[in-house]
Amino acid sequence: MFRYRYSLLIGIGVFLFASMTLASTWKSPNYPYTDDLKIGNCTLINTIAEKDATHIYTLNPGFTVQLNSAYINYWNRNARCDELQFHVDHNTSLTTLNNWLGQIAVSWYKNISATHLNHQTISTSRHEWFYIDENGVHRIPDILTAWSFGLLLDDRFSVNPSLTDAFYNNVTIGTPLNFNNGQYKTQINNIWKNNASITDSGLPATLITNLNYLDAYHYIGHPFGYNGVFDNCQLDGWNLESRVYENLLDWSWMLRNHDCPLAS
Repeated sequence: MFRYRYSLLIGIGVFLFASMTLASTWKSPNYPYTDDLKIGNCTLINTIAEKDATHIYTLNPGFTVQLNSAYINYWNRNARCDELQFHVDHNTSLTTLNNWLGQIAVSWYKNISATHLNHQTISTSRHEWFYIDENGVHRIPDILTAWSFGLLLDDRFSVNPSLTDAFYNNVTIGTPLNFNNGQYKTQINNIWKNNASITDSGLPATLITNLNYLDAYHYIGHPFGYNGVFDNCQLDGWNLESRVYENLLDWSWMLRNHDCPLAS
């Protein structure tokens, strides 16, 4: 057993040595294991002489990936190459980085309308989704209202759960968005109530894609069904992605779909 473990360690050591001496880039841990390991537009390398604006020199690629994950968790974006290289060069700990990223995020919430989050949407772990404008934050109650304003759930920022209280303590919550104030209210109402064509609605392409996804392509309601959100009477979040929609929004409007209890 000892001889086997010793041989295994020797083999691993040879593999790692070869990886560092035969290639200047770290390789992806995923099949086919030959792709350069990248974070956003940054390539991770193990040769300091090749460090530049798009190549991050690191001897601990796994930890560098964790540093980037902190940016995603708090700021909803990949770290820039220069940011990652700074943290690698200064041996920034994850605790220190998380604290700093969180402090900056809280500073955004204190004057959120003056930040890059203005005219964006943001969700919280309290299962609420908000639109941000000059008057603060406004809850988006349902997907029909979101579509009426041309808003997509997949474009949202997410408040790190550890900062949830800080978010609510610092933002000004205004009146919820109203479906009838949205620029696309007529098209969305015609699709919902009059069975108008989604494809020929004149809506933005990304919005059409989202409507088609929920109404026809994805078959939310039942994984083997043929009815979408304009046909079923309730939403059944049967997979992880659809449960995100289910948790953040009110779907009681589906009771007013045709052949449903509140249909008119």
